[in-house]
Amino acid sequence: MNYRHIYMLIIEHAKSEEKLGIRKRGNGEYYEAHHILPKSLFPLWSCKKSTLVLLTAREHFFCHQLLTKIYPSYAMSCALFYMCNGNKHQRSVCSSRDYERARIDFSKWNSIMHKGQDPWNKGKKCPQLKSPTWMHTEECRLKRNKTMKEKYPDGFIPWNKGVSYKELYTDEERKLRFGKNKGKKQSKEEIEKRTKSLKGQKRTEEQKAHYKAAAEKRAKRYKESGISQRVGQINKERKSIPLYCPELDLRFSSGKEAALYFGTSITRIRAQVERTKNGLLYRGKYHIFEVSKDG
Repeated sequence: MNYRHIYMLIIEHAKSEEKLGIRKRGNGEYYEAHHILPKSLFPLWSCKKSTLVLLTAREHFFCHQLLTKIYPSYAMSCALFYMCNGNKHQRSVCSSRDYERARIDFSKWNSIMHKGQDPWNKGKKCPQLKSPTWMHTEECRLKRNKTMKEKYPDGFIPWNKGVSYKELYTDEERKLRFGKNKGKKQSKEEIEKRTKSLKGQKRTEEQKAHYKAAAEKRAKRYKESGISQRVGQINKERKSIPLYCPELDLRFSSGKEAALYFGTSITRIRAQVERTKNGLLYRGKYHIFEVSKDG
């Protein structure tokens, strides 16, 4: 069956009625605006008026059924699914006639209930946030804070405060939730993508204070357990291990000498030695290998 041909017949019929002035809003009939080329698949065409057409509720539903055949994809399947379902809490399957009847009825009642009322978001500007919504204004924040303080005078206590993961989840659930990535190595593409996204970002004062407190707490724990002494001894031994860079044909007597040459820290040089084992280059150009004191 030629689904595209049937689809275009419906669109052409609707377009011809629009040109004749038969099909227009406010003539007593219920119509829905439809993108001839779906927005999700053709975003560059979404702003053009030529891709919009007025369809009856039944035609609109049937067109989305055809689009799932013409452009089989997740986006088209979702569009049809949402048309068949009222919301995420209530699932219902309806025919095109039932859908049209329900939509016309809802549209009429919606017009009656809100006739003469201004839209709830009229005159409200959305701040440029990651989640742009008028509710993020300073006035709304203060109002929400006041409400929370009245509701929880002693402070809001999360339901899971003081509850460990062992109490919340069984061993099997913990494996399913947290064991998916255990032992999994990230690919070079994933590492480069994460590095690129974090490059140029600066920590806030609050973040700096948080990381500093965490580092102090960790250092204290290491000192009490004796780990810091063992790590210090290992690092001291490793600093004196000679290094070799084949691209420059240079030998370094220690990590400190290599760090001075490349203008970086010993920690980064030691990290690159480990990265070289995985085939990664330092600054995109060099390998750095450990060599024996004899060789």
